[in-house]
This record gives sequence, structure tokens and C-alpha cells, in this order.
Amino acid sequence: MAITNSTEKFCYELGDVYNAEHQIVNALEKLIGQASDPNLKNLLREHLDQTRNQIDRLDQVWTKLGRQPQQVACEGMAGILAEGNKTAAQAQSPALRDGIIGGGADKVEHYEISSYTSLIMGAKLMGQGQIADLLQQNLQEEQWMAQQLEQSAPMLAQKAMTAEGMTPQDVQQTSHTIGS
Repeated sequence: MAITNSTEKFCYELGDVYNAEHQIVNALEKLIGQASDPNLKNLLREHLDQTRNQIDRLDQVWTKLGRQPQQVACEGMAGILAEGNKTAAQAQSPALRDGIIGGGADKVEHYEISSYTSLIMGAKLMGQGQIADLLQQNLQEEQWMAQQLEQSAPMLAQKAMTAEGMTPQDVQQTSHTIGS
């Protein structure tokens, strides 16, 4: 597909993130069943609900553009998800798998944050304030979820280390080493 102007570029990028969000729905539905930590499961469920709402907002963006929704194969998201699935499948314990799932979900969020930041800039430059506002809502949810996942990471890592037989002192010492 040739991209000959800024509107086509915007629509291409919109189709890319639209496809990414659909890929994420499918991945989250599977990951919820693979996660063992109740807090992680809840975050993934919330992420799934948010992603469905984000797809609805993207549908509104397409409508405001006067176009039918179009998915452009998002190879970047496909790669992130494939990497996460491969790594999670190698985990030898549920606690390790939870840490891998949480970290993978955070990678997904940061990819989306980058995508929405670019789309918002494009919408604003095209004078599409309402579209920028819809995209901004998605961005804010992505940023919030990334923050939640990042805050859960130390707890998931500590659970994995404890499951491996490390004492609380070992875990604390390792946490301080990682943090410095």
C-alpha cells in the first residue's frame, strides 16, 4: 500500500494499532488462564476490558474519519506477543510464568503508548481535535496500566524467588542489588 499523504499515513498507523488491539484481546484471553497470581489475573482482566473499550473508541475514530475500520497487520505487536508466549512456555514454575506474563504485558503497554502518542500528534496536526481526544483517552489508559504492571513487578519477582527457596533476606538483598 503506497502512502502518498499525511491522511493515508495516519490511517495506516490507525489500522496498525487497531490490529494490535485485536491481537491483544486474543492474547489476554489466553494469558488470564495461564496466570496464577490473583492480582495479576485481575490486572489482565482489567486490561482486557480496557482494550475492548479502546477498540470501541478506535471504531469511533474511523467513523469520524468517514471510513470503514481497517486493520493493518501489526508485525511489531505480533513479535512482542510471540516472544512473550515463547518465554512463558519455558517457565518452570507458575510464579516465574507470572513474572514473565507481567513483564510481557508491560512491553505491550509501552508499544501502545508509543503508537497512541504518534497518532495523537497526527490528529492534532490535521486539526482533528475530537479524534485526538478519543486517542488521548486510550493513551491515558495505557499509561495507567503500564504503571500498575510496573508496580506489581517487584511483588511477582519476590514470589518467584520465594518459590525457588530463597529466604526473605536473600530476596531483600537481591531486590536492593537490582535497585542500585
